[in-house]
Amino acid sequence: MKVMRNIFCIVAISVLLSGVCWADIDELNKAIQNKDITEVQKQLAAGADINAHDSNGYTPLMIAASYGNVDIVELLIKKGAQIDARFRDYQETPLLMAAFQGYTDVVILLLDKGADIEARDYRDNTPFLKAMYGNHINTVRVLLDRGADIKANGSIAVMMAASCNYADLLRLLIERGAAVDIKANDPGAKTPLLESFNQMAPHLEIVRILVESGADVNAVDAFGNTPLTLASMKLGFLEASWQHAQKYKVRDTESAANADGYAQIVRYLVSKGAKVDVKNNKGQTAYDAINEYGVGVLEAISSDIIQLIKPEKSSF
Repeated sequence: MKVMRNIFCIVAISVLLSGVCWADIDELNKAIQNKDITEVQKQLAAGADINAHDSNGYTPLMIAASYGNVDIVELLIKKGAQIDARFRDYQETPLLMAAFQGYTDVVILLLDKGADIEARDYRDNTPFLKAMYGNHINTVRVLLDRGADIKANGSIAVMMAASCNYADLLRLLIERGAAVDIKANDPGAKTPLLESFNQMAPHLEIVRILVESGADVNAVDAFGNTPLTLASMKLGFLEASWQHAQKYKVRDTESAANADGYAQIVRYLVSKGAKVDVKNNKGQTAYDAINEYGVGVLEAISSDIIQLIKPEKSSF
């Protein structure tokens, strides 16, 4: 009985002490979130554990890096904060967090203090890729200048820039040597040019950057579609959507604008050597892809587009 009572007391004391620690770290992190460096210094002087994880799994340095406060980041490092501590759930380091938010000054400071530039989170993202996600070109440039491995991550980054319409980032990546026709290692992989048609909005500038950098205008995806076929599919669909909106008197300026953008892409691709007679796995050419939406759609599209993409013999 006495042994059980002692065990109970030990457990109770442990819980109480644990509560005190959580309170200390939570107060410290609250001060960091408020960017109150005086309160941060006060909490540290009172004995708050600078490397403790709070109830959400963050260390003080992670919070400071996520909030972009350079002065507090520097203070914490001087006081002994572990620079490459890991967030418990996602294995992120302070550098990964700062890169994702685009806090370039914090990224520079962390790198100066020895942070691992190739640290990876649970999804295998590096700081370079985390900065890419947010379209933070200055942060990406700093990471590349400091030695981030573009060869290991360039294909993913170029795909991302092409798909998300990050034109300036795409130029930067190509300037730094990223290839424009690499495919990911999976059966349904696309080149960055094919990937640029992943969104409904047209990305003419992205298409131009890739083609002028040597992208294959006649590359095919897993379904046999070329960039020209994909652009024509989008053009036909958007024209059909606009006609449907007109029929039911629904305002739809977006479809009309996007259709015009894809018409420009079709013209551009043909001018750069896109083949009009290539058939996809369904036996469709670019012309057939538009024709599939009906005669009304075909007739509504500019005659110069039709003349450009219509092969001598069509399957329709």
